[in-house]
Amino acid sequence: MSKRHADLTIKSQFERQFTLPDSVKTENINA
Repeated sequence: MSKRHADLTIKSQFERQFTLPDSVKTENINA
């Protein structure tokens, strides 16, 4: 696996993990 592909896979997993309701996102930003 190329490094670029590995980076994209990690990024997509990270984004899925942190896909939260907007209210939670706002709360985290304001915290």
